[in-house]
Amino acid sequence: MRAEENLLFLAKDSSVLELLSLDSLGVRMFASSEEKLAGTPEIRIDWKDVGEFLKILDEFSPKEVYDIYKGRKISSLYFHKKEKNERIQARKSLQGLKVALDPGHFAGSMKEARQEQRLMELDGSDYGVKRKLRFYEADLTYSTALILKRKLEEAGAEVFISRPKGKSALGSTFKKWYKKEFRNVLNRDLASGEMDQETFDWWINKATKRQIFNIYFKGKDFEARADHINSWRPDLTFIIHYNADPSGNLKTYERNYCMAFVGGGFTKKELNSSESRLEFLRLLLSEDLEQSITLSSFWVEAHKDLLNIPAVLEPNNVEYLNKYSVYTGRPGVYSRNLALSRRIHGTICYGESLLQENIHEAQALARKDYRDGKIKTSKRIEEVSEAYFQAVIKFYNLDLNK
Repeated sequence: MRAEENLLFLAKDSSVLELLSLDSLGVRMFASSEEKLAGTPEIRIDWKDVGEFLKILDEFSPKEVYDIYKGRKISSLYFHKKEKNERIQARKSLQGLKVALDPGHFAGSMKEARQEQRLMELDGSDYGVKRKLRFYEADLTYSTALILKRKLEEAGAEVFISRPKGKSALGSTFKKWYKKEFRNVLNRDLASGEMDQETFDWWINKATKRQIFNIYFKGKDFEARADHINSWRPDLTFIIHYNADPSGNLKTYERNYCMAFVGGGFTKKELNSSESRLEFLRLLLSEDLEQSITLSSFWVEAHKDLLNIPAVLEPNNVEYLNKYSVYTGRPGVYSRNLALSRRIHGTICYGESLLQENIHEAQALARKDYRDGKIKTSKRIEEVSEAYFQAVIKFYNLDLNK
C-alpha cells in the first residue's frame, strides 16, 4: 500500500506516528497527541476519497483545504493506485513537458553573497594554488538554470525559472525590500492572523536586521518560490544547489560527493501547523514522493556517470543527514523536511551537485571558461546542467537520437 511505503520516509522519528492513524477505512490526522487520545481527528480521509483530497489540495491553498475538511466530508472520487512506472512510460518526447527550475539563493554580487553567507573565498595554498578562489553560489545556480533551460527548450519542453537574476523570488533585493516592503508585509501578516501582536512587536522593536534577513525575508522568499512554482503546475521541478561545508571553514580539501533531497523526514515538532500536516498527508497519499525518489536517483546516477561525482556514502558522517534526513535506500537520495521539499507539489529533485570546497571543483568553478549566449561561466556549470538534463531523459526513458 502506497501510504505504508511512503510512511517509511516521512517519519524521521516515531513521535510523528502519535499524530497519525491508518486503518482499513482510511487515514486520520490529529493536531496533537491529546486529540488522538480523545479520538477527535483534525482531518479524516477515507481511502475512497483520497483522489478528491489530492485534487482539492492541488487546487486550493492549505488554509482553504483545511477549511474544506474541518468538520465535514466531501464527495468521493475513487483513488486508483498507479503503477510506479506508468508516468515514465507514457511520454515519447519532451514536447510540452513543463519543468520548473529553482536556482538556490539570490545574491547578485559578491557583497550580497557575503551577506547571504554563500560567498566562497577559498584558500588553495595547501594544493599549490597561489590566488584566492572566489565565486558565489547564487551565480552558480542561476547560470546552471539558464543553461539547463536552453537544453530543455531545445528538446521541446516549457521551462519556468522561479526568481529573477540577482533577486529573490519576491522580485527584489533584501535592501530594497527592507526599505519599502518590510513593514507592509508585517502588517498584512498581522491583519490576516498569520502573526500575533506579540510576534509583530518583536519583529518591529527587537529583531536585528540580520534576524530579519535570515528568518523573515528568507522565509517569505521560500513561500514565494513555492507559490510561483505550484501556480505554474510543472511536471517536474529541480531545486538547484551546490553543496558547502556547513562549518563555514573556507578551506579546500579532496573529498567530493553529491546528494539529492525529496520530501519527508518530518519530526513531531515539524507538524505543529495545519499547513505542515496537510503537506505531510499529500506526501503520504500521492505518488509525489515515489516519483521524486526515482527522478532524484537518476540525477545522482548522471552526476556519477557524467561528472565522476559519487553519491555521498551511506552510512556517513554528515551531521545534517543523520540528524534531519531519512535514507531512501537509493544512493545519495534522502527524505528531508526542507521548506521547498515540503511546499512544492509534484515530482521534485532538490540537488546538491558537488562540494564547492573540493580543490578541483573550486578551481573549475572559479574559471570563466564557457560561454552560452550571454552567459559567461565555468565549463563545470555546463556539465552539471547536462547531468540535470540527462536525469530528465532517463526519467522518461527517452532516446532523443531516434
